[in-house]
Amino acid sequence: MRSLRKLWSLLETSPTKSGTETQWRGWLGDDFPHLQSMLRPTDRLSETWPCPYAGDSGCPRQVVELSNGHYVAACRHEGGSQCEDIPLETSDLVIHELDRRKLVQLSALALGIEPRFSPIEGLFETYYVGTLAPVAWQRHAIYLILDHRPHKRLEMVTRLGQIEKAPFILLVPTRRFISTAVGGMLQALEATSLTLMDLLVENVEGQLAIGPGVSAFVDQFTPAEHDEDSGPERFPTPSDAQWGSFQLHFLDGSRLTAMCRTHTKEEQRTINFTQMGMANRTSTEPNVQWRLLSDFAESYGRIEVGSRKDDPKNRKRVQRLNEKLCAYFGLDGHPVYWDKEDAAYRCRFQIEYRS
Repeated sequence: MRSLRKLWSLLETSPTKSGTETQWRGWLGDDFPHLQSMLRPTDRLSETWPCPYAGDSGCPRQVVELSNGHYVAACRHEGGSQCEDIPLETSDLVIHELDRRKLVQLSALALGIEPRFSPIEGLFETYYVGTLAPVAWQRHAIYLILDHRPHKRLEMVTRLGQIEKAPFILLVPTRRFISTAVGGMLQALEATSLTLMDLLVENVEGQLAIGPGVSAFVDQFTPAEHDEDSGPERFPTPSDAQWGSFQLHFLDGSRLTAMCRTHTKEEQRTINFTQMGMANRTSTEPNVQWRLLSDFAESYGRIEVGSRKDDPKNRKRVQRLNEKLCAYFGLDGHPVYWDKEDAAYRCRFQIEYRS
C-alpha cells in the first residue's frame, strides 16, 4: 500500500485549485491517475501553458489562438524564444477542477455506506457524506471538510457540532488538519476523525483502494452483543428500516415476536414487555403502554373513537407508547399516529395477535 501524500496534501491546502490535466499531472506526479476520475471539466480554457524553464522572465508560455482555430503555446521571453512552440488542441486547454461529489461518493463507498452528497450551508468546503449506521439506533453522520484555512478550522468544527448535536465522524485530508485545539473540540463533541490519506490509498497493483485500517475503524461503531451490564436492550433494527418494515405478533399477554424485513436484511426476535421497557415500576406486571399495544394488536393496528378500546387517556398513553417504541427499535417519528379523517389511532407497522 502506498499513501497518496501529494494528492491529499494538495486538496488540504488548495481545494479550489484548478488547471489543465497537464498542470494537474505536474502538481501531483504519480498520484495524478487517482485524482483524474475526481476531476470535472469546466467551460474555461487556460490562457497559459507550463514552461520547462519555470520562473524565468516571460514564463509561463502564452496560449495563442491561430486563424485555423487551433492553438499554440508560445514563449514570451524578453530576450527571445527560449523554448519551442507547442501546438495544442482545445481539449488540451480545458481547465479542470475537483468534483466534490465524486470525492464524497468514493469516500462513502470506502466506508461501506450509501453516498448522500450535500454541501452544508454556511460552512465553506464542508459536505455531508452519509451515515454510518450498523443498526438504526446507532447512527453516526459523516462530514467532509476541505477548508484550507487553519485559523478557521476550530470554528468550523464547533459550528458543525452545533448543527449535528450528536457524535459524528469527520473526514479531513490529512492529520495536519487536526490541531490540538480541533482535537480537543472533537473529543468534547464525542466526535471521531478519519483522514482521506488513511481511507484511500494505492494498492500493489497501482489502483485506488481502501486503506488497511478502515475496517477496524468502522468496526468500532458496531455495537457489541447485549449483556446484562450493557444498558437497555434494543432491537437490532437494520439501518434502512422504516416503521412499515415491522410486523409485530402478540403471542400472549407478556410476549410478542417482532420481525423487521428490508431489502438488505431480515431480523426477528421474541421479546417481552420488560425488554421493551414496559414493565410497571412497582410490580413485575405490564404497564399501561404494553396494554395499549396489546389493544392495538387485538384491533389490527387501529383504535377508533367510540370503540371498545377507546379511552380519553389514550392521547397521553399513545405519546408515551411512541417514546418507548422509538427507544427500543431505534427509529424516529410517530409509529402510532392520529388519523383525523378516520377519527382513529393507527399503527404504521403491522400488529395482531398470533392466531
